[in-house]
Amino acid sequence: RNQALILIVSTFVAFLASGIAFFVEALTHDVEEVYEMGGLALVSLILLALIWRGYIREVSWFFPFAIFLVLAIHVNHSEGMFDNSMFAFPAVILLGGLLNRRRGILFFTFLALIAVSVMGINQINRPEPFLFSQYATLSRLGSILALLAVSGGMAFLAINNLLLGMQKLQES
Repeated sequence: RNQALILIVSTFVAFLASGIAFFVEALTHDVEEVYEMGGLALVSLILLALIWRGYIREVSWFFPFAIFLVLAIHVNHSEGMFDNSMFAFPAVILLGGLLNRRRGILFFTFLALIAVSVMGINQINRPEPFLFSQYATLSRLGSILALLAVSGGMAFLAINNLLLGMQKLQES
């Protein structure tokens, strides 16, 4: 029941936010952002319909994955590992953990580490110079990956302690 409530609220908020961003980007004619936000709005609407039909377990995995995918596409098409949106990866890890417990945290941490590694190596090996090309180094990528791994570990410990506390409450 709590999982369904978290899913309904977060999916509805994602739908509203991506819908508003879709219209703002459409007015400013930023085509890349229009597709990203429009896609997330459409996926959120479909997921709300699936929640209504009772597919809670499936949506609890697909919703954080959809947000992760849009986030990864956005980061890859903007400033890469220097984009401010990189700060959202730990939030996706935590959302995956809240909805899917320990397995969700492990899965989304692993997914984030792979995606950021690929994007970072792509950015380091980019032949044409860009705004942050002098700062795109393997040590910078290693630092970002370490921060993501620590974020995943901390989320794992927090969710684990939360689950243990809930188990003790149920026993008493």
